[in-house]
Amino acid sequence: MTPRARIILMVLMLALVAGGIWRYAAARRGAAVTGIPGNGIIEATEIEVSSKVAGRILTLSADVGDDVQGGELLATLDSGELAGQVEAAEGNLRAAEAALNELTAGTRVEEIARARAQRDAAEEVLAAARARRELVYAGARPEEVAQLRGALAQAEARLALVKDGPRAEEVAQLKAALDAAEARQALINEGPRRETIAVLEANLRAAEARYALVKDGPRKETIEQLAAAANAAAATLADAETELARAERLEAQGALAGQAVDQARTRRAVAAAQLRAAQERLAEAKAGARPQEIQAARQAAEAAQERLAEAKNGARPQERAEAAAQVEIARKRYEAAKSGARPQEVAEAQAAVAIARERLRAALNGARPQERREADRAVEQARAQARAAGAALDLAQAGARPQTIAAARARVASAKGALKTALATAGQTAILTPADGRVTLRAAEAGELVTPGMPIVKIARLDRVWLRVYVPEPLIEKVTIGQAARVTTDAGTAFSGTVTAIAEEPEFTPKNVQTKEERVKLVFGVKIEIENPDRILKPGMPADAVIAVK
Repeated sequence: MTPRARIILMVLMLALVAGGIWRYAAARRGAAVTGIPGNGIIEATEIEVSSKVAGRILTLSADVGDDVQGGELLATLDSGELAGQVEAAEGNLRAAEAALNELTAGTRVEEIARARAQRDAAEEVLAAARARRELVYAGARPEEVAQLRGALAQAEARLALVKDGPRAEEVAQLKAALDAAEARQALINEGPRRETIAVLEANLRAAEARYALVKDGPRKETIEQLAAAANAAAATLADAETELARAERLEAQGALAGQAVDQARTRRAVAAAQLRAAQERLAEAKAGARPQEIQAARQAAEAAQERLAEAKNGARPQERAEAAAQVEIARKRYEAAKSGARPQEVAEAQAAVAIARERLRAALNGARPQERREADRAVEQARAQARAAGAALDLAQAGARPQTIAAARARVASAKGALKTALATAGQTAILTPADGRVTLRAAEAGELVTPGMPIVKIARLDRVWLRVYVPEPLIEKVTIGQAARVTTDAGTAFSGTVTAIAEEPEFTPKNVQTKEERVKLVFGVKIEIENPDRILKPGMPADAVIAVK
């Protein structure tokens, strides 16, 4: 409060107390009281306009002293983040609605079919496990036992053969293989014979002659012969066509059977085909050999020349090495056959006999306890999987439970509420004037960041102001709610007022404005409201009031 305002307040308080004392003295003297005077300062209801959301001020239209109307746009805030919250809330609502629609639509036919197929597969696995368990408990079948007996007999026969060693025929066969390998090695080392080289030379000459013929093309005589053949085929076709025409005329006259006409048509078709073939052969002869044929003939001649060169040069070192290796392998096999079976081979044959005997014994004794337990465990696992698959099928056919759908509806409702809240919050970026009045304070500027509850402007409602006066305790009983009062400003303008509030408890006269004797006197605060449609009265103006007393 400024020093001037404090002085004015002190003066008003002194006047108030003086008036109260005068009235009190008059009452004690028994004089009639027609009005209770008082004074004070005009006050008005002030509204602090703030934002419900945080944001940066984009526009702020009102300034101090401006008159504003209720509902008028006062300020706008940046709504970028709030728009993002609205989009997020809309997305959550769409997702919740989609989930609800999926639950209410029920399980798709394809999902039910898949669940049924899984159930059927699980039941097949269970049937297989039960069959396997039955086999385990039943033991080996006679066919299996017979097969195992045969395997044991075969293993024992193999052991006997290994112990006895190879027969004379096998040794002779291995000796023959060694002789053949040595003979082939001798042929490779000696090189090809003259007869072989002569054959390869003849093949080379034939390939070169073939290449020359293909490259030079057919002779003139051949072309003339093919042309003559084409001419003969053309003449044959002409005769066939003439004969066909004559047969068709006779058929039309009824002098020739249809079978004869068909034969004439066939001869004409054969003659036409022969003419086309003769013409194609003639054209091919005139065109000469194709590049592919020439290339193939040249490659054949080159291959014959390479084979002849290889034969004259003799066997390559690699071929000689391979022949020597084959001879060595054949010799080792022959020597091993002559010396009989090795101890290692006998041991392997004996082990095979022992394994076959053990398998036969196990088959005759039946399944072991461990195998039976494993078979029982496999059946239980298959049964559990079949029950789970059946339950999954039942769930798919039954669809979602009512509780699940209710929860989904609740999520949709929650998402709608969140969207409404986001939209409402986004709408708070436009700050409107709450009532008619005058701006008395501008606490923020455009560009500043405000937080919820932070005042932006302060608006005073001037259409209805009020004045607080103090009435001494002996006179307060003459004041009632709704009582009329006359308020006068220092300029002499009078206004009508109404008592709207009376303090419930008295208070002492302010100590800083009264003597010691007067400070002990009690007064009651009285609020007088004044209609101010022309807004002549303004907060802070001093005014006198007289409360009318009946």
